[in-house]
Amino acid sequence: MNNLDKFYNGIVTQDNKLRTTTYSQLTDFLQNPSSSVSSENLDKLIDGLANWVNSSNFKVSLHGLTVLYLLVNRLGEAFRPFVPNVLESTVSRLGDMHDDVRDAAQDLLLALMYPASSPSFVFDRIWPQASTHKQFRVREGICVCLQRLLNNYGAKSLQLSKIVPSLLKLLDDSNAQVRDSALTTLAEIYRHVGEKVRTDIMKKGLPHSKLAMITNKFDDIHTSGDMLPTALNSHMTSSVSKYGVGDEVDHTRPPRNASSSVSRSRTKGVTSAGSSKAGAGALSEDMFTKSFDQVPKIHILSGRDVEDKLQHAMSLLSNSNTDWEKRVQEVKVCRAIVLEGGANYDEFYTSLRQMETAFMLAVKDLRSQVVREACITIAFYAQNLESRLDHFCEVILPSLIMLVSNSAKVMATSGSTALKFIIQHVHSQRLIPILLEHTKSKSNVIRRFCYELIESLLELWQTHDIERHVTSLQQAIKSGISDADSESRIFARKAFWLFSQHFKQHADALYETLDASRQKQLQGELSNASSCNSVNSQPSSRLPTSFNDRVDSAPHTSNFR
Repeated sequence: MNNLDKFYNGIVTQDNKLRTTTYSQLTDFLQNPSSSVSSENLDKLIDGLANWVNSSNFKVSLHGLTVLYLLVNRLGEAFRPFVPNVLESTVSRLGDMHDDVRDAAQDLLLALMYPASSPSFVFDRIWPQASTHKQFRVREGICVCLQRLLNNYGAKSLQLSKIVPSLLKLLDDSNAQVRDSALTTLAEIYRHVGEKVRTDIMKKGLPHSKLAMITNKFDDIHTSGDMLPTALNSHMTSSVSKYGVGDEVDHTRPPRNASSSVSRSRTKGVTSAGSSKAGAGALSEDMFTKSFDQVPKIHILSGRDVEDKLQHAMSLLSNSNTDWEKRVQEVKVCRAIVLEGGANYDEFYTSLRQMETAFMLAVKDLRSQVVREACITIAFYAQNLESRLDHFCEVILPSLIMLVSNSAKVMATSGSTALKFIIQHVHSQRLIPILLEHTKSKSNVIRRFCYELIESLLELWQTHDIERHVTSLQQAIKSGISDADSESRIFARKAFWLFSQHFKQHADALYETLDASRQKQLQGELSNASSCNSVNSQPSSRLPTSFNDRVDSAPHTSNFR
């Protein structure tokens, strides 16, 4: 029995010690892509995990939320029938006194929206209860959840006009944190939808003082230039008139984020590792960003237009007999679609899933021109679609990593540059196991580059984006510190200092397992390295005084900025 059923007794038990042991084994199992998540008792297992979430022991509750998050991401839409089973317990954890538990509950709610079901399926069920919950942290947390929902899935994922009246009531909440969160949420809706929200609120007959507070907040956002393109061009989508489409659309995929309409001039600086020694034929981030808008002129008139163009591109890219120049042209068309606002349509995301295989073939193409344009487009997508590109990146990442060791410099640097854009912009915890697996590669070039990416990831990502892989990261860094390749060891040592900022205790434990020579190298790295953050936490008593003193004074620069 090598599936979920082998954990049955440990999940349904009331013994917290056994639950803790099962948690460690179960998380390792679920993080292994080759493990089977089939079960003859899946409903009982999920109910058992829901009981974990409801536990009065916050560690057990956190473990339950974490395991459910991993399980939802493994099962995808197959989890949809069980979503109602865990909603109530998850919402209640929004009111937990521990930040880690509340954050884990937020993450699970978003996962239940996608990939398990849809934003409207989940949020319409939890909003009435959560927005009037007796615990103020739940009322505050559901507002935060709505803000995250909007930024992940866009304004079309819900019929927001039905939610605004409840938010207006929360402006009179007895708790100041709830009032502030409600106002921030209204502002976020305005940022996505635009003046239609203001017009609707002005018809509600609010007291002058409250109305002035809201309109001033809206004015500040508008003046700051932080409005999203869909708000500024709301007349282009009929659904915006109701602040979203609610149940009229089945969002079984992540809907567009309103921010997906991008400017041709929008770029974020990313510094390529090794660019100083790249040499002839190598590509840099500057070359990539300058190529982003070098695309054929196209016109997007509708979602169907987007779908047709991407389907045509997919058919040509998937056919190895297609002339390579035509394949290059179609890859450029994929960028042009986004530049022309195609990512504002839900059809874009449906087709993007179908394009994953075509891009994987393009990255593996024997023609360097095809590989180059494919990597430029992937980098462009990563910069502009961000977290909405997570599944695409999960599929394409192994192929990009293999490019790094290619003997053709244009191919190797195309792959490495695309990877750096992904790490910069797509903060998805599902990418971490792929990177860690490739630190075991027989190729020292691949190992070295993966450790460099891990270093950058630890610097750029938030702790909650990586904490589910803390043990695996700890082990990978330990292996890297002793790697046969000297440059891999350097990047691993730099990664250690950044890791220590996120997980001080784990870093302390790792340090203690190293022999004296490795510890000395780590301390010596501080005096030479330029990519370590200063550590703000109190030094651990388990480390030598010289170790902690030097960590606290470590300099900070970024390989990506």
